[in-house]
Amino acid sequence: MGLESFYISVVPANDLDKRQIELKLQNHGYKLKVTSENEYYINDFIILNIFCEHDVIKKISFEGCFSWYRECIKEIYDVNNFINVNLEKLTIIWPEPIEEFLENEHEFFEKVNFYYSSKYNQYVTTFKLINKKLLPRENFYHHIKKKNLLRSISSLFKK
Repeated sequence: MGLESFYISVVPANDLDKRQIELKLQNHGYKLKVTSENEYYINDFIILNIFCEHDVIKKISFEGCFSWYRECIKEIYDVNNFINVNLEKLTIIWPEPIEEFLENEHEFFEKVNFYYSSKYNQYVTTFKLINKKLLPRENFYHHIKKKNLLRSISSLFKK
């Protein structure tokens, strides 16, 4: 996890089968792109990691990008809420253990933002890129390099 990203981890209260969550999310309209055995892109913009033992989920982690911070947290909340209501009760364990499920997205945002606001401010100071829906990790940095290259080429023609 670099300066561009944040993550939220949850654990199911009871056994939850990996294939079951894949099917339910896809049937509900979430687009899942498999990137490795236990990693997916949700709707092309959030990284979902599923940690399993024998296909039984032990932990789920969502990684989002600060380039669309508030909206990304809302989308992570929506996926968490869907799983919580339709599959299995989830408990947030990171960034802070929270026993009760947060009832609304505002409360969810406030809890997450409490831990990531300073990192988000560093991100904004460093990259000045907000309100752009991007995946974290190499996808984000590819976008930054492309943006900087275009800026450099553009400046050549302004001279």
